[in-house]
Amino acid sequence: MGFVSDLVSGESSDGYSELTDADLRGSTSGLSVVFVDVKSQDDIVNVKEVLNDGTIAILDIAYIESNGLSLESVYSEVESTVESVNGDLVHKKGNDILVATPRDVPILREKL
Repeated sequence: MGFVSDLVSGESSDGYSELTDADLRGSTSGLSVVFVDVKSQDDIVNVKEVLNDGTIAILDIAYIESNGLSLESVYSEVESTVESVNGDLVHKKGNDILVATPRDVPILREKL
């Protein structure tokens, strides 16, 4: 098999093949991020599950008060889960975003 044939087939003449993006999609780097629009108690339950699974959660809390939830109750529930998994939680005042991280993923508070 020649050089051009090797490129088309993805195999080199020494028996190795190059990995493509498709080959790497199944692998995980260890961390994932999920975005959650918090509109109901069910969304909080889902956030707790993803944190327990080791996923970083970015919560949009702009809708909570119009759906009968309070910032204090949402923050308290997420905070208890974050503490139980040894993660971190941050809410920038005046912002509708909470960031919750799983085990051993600290959030740096210094601005760049």
